[in-house]
Amino acid sequence: MPKLLLNLRAVPEDECIDVLRLLEAANIEHYMTPASRWGISHGGIWLVEETDWERAKQLFDQYQNDRREHARRTFADDPSANLWSRLRAEPLRMLVLLTLLLMAIGLALLPFVWLVTRG
Repeated sequence: MPKLLLNLRAVPEDECIDVLRLLEAANIEHYMTPASRWGISHGGIWLVEETDWERAKQLFDQYQNDRREHARRTFADDPSANLWSRLRAEPLRMLVLLTLLLMAIGLALLPFVWLVTRG
């Protein structure tokens, strides 16, 4: 009986492709269901044989751990990972963005300020 290995909701395309390649390399029979037309179902990767579940799950868990560690290393190596480093790297751009943000907040609050001052 088929068993769902991975629900494709919010799964990036590269991760989906990697999992499919992983299953193919391990000779685990699988198939992929597409997302529904109206977004009710996001599709999934299914194992044909339930007996392959343990082996596929171990491979998938190892892949997830490797992917997580790679993402953490990439984030740690990124010098523009936080606001302060971005402000130091691009002060003019950050000043423009901050000005635009304050203008948007001011426009959103303007009707309430008019109500308070008039009434």
